[in-house]
Amino acid sequence: MTDETPLKDRALECFGSAGDEALDRFLDAIGDRQALIGLCADLLLHFYWVRQDLPRALKYGRRGVALHGKGDDGHAVKGICYNMASFTWPGWDEPGIGIGPAELEVGLEAARMNLDLARDLGRGDLAEARALWMLACHHLARGDHAEALGRFDLSIEAYRKTDESNERLMCRGFRQITRILAGDETARGELDAILEKLVASGEGAAFAGQIETALNYFTRSREERNPHDNC
Repeated sequence: MTDETPLKDRALECFGSAGDEALDRFLDAIGDRQALIGLCADLLLHFYWVRQDLPRALKYGRRGVALHGKGDDGHAVKGICYNMASFTWPGWDEPGIGIGPAELEVGLEAARMNLDLARDLGRGDLAEARALWMLACHHLARGDHAEALGRFDLSIEAYRKTDESNERLMCRGFRQITRILAGDETARGELDAILEKLVASGEGAAFAGQIETALNYFTRSREERNPHDNC
């Protein structure tokens, strides 16, 4: 490879030939902070989507976030934070990805930083709505139902200021999941109505699938934790 080869390809060549230490040395030698943040963002995506290696993905994501400072790197760091928060949320029920307490903690902090950056950078109502939704999802995953409901409500209000009606419906659907898990028996019917609207819209069908996947995951997880509830 030559110096004109993209940084990501050169970095992965180091990893493939000599493992983590070689990759870390390659990153250490990069003097351009913004280029290094960009490479960490690429490695986060590569190790998650290509290798299904969440620990390594988070390792390089956190390295990129740690480089955040004064300057115009905030947008790139926000992207890393959002992806870290998404990749550590178990409700996707992604095959081959194991998420434990440590990963959940990383994800919660990333979701909080993503929201802070959305506001600090003035990214607008849609970015704030999505950031609030992601943070609410993490509170849901931790069983903090009251906190999750509050964040979902704030997200829905932010979505009202945008043209993303299907995303707003999606957020309302996740709010109903939270109510179901908190023991509210009336939420199931409201969730079914939301799912029908999303499917009928055509473009919202994918959101309906995400909601159903998350509901199945969290219902299954609760039953595994409390097997006697079904006796």
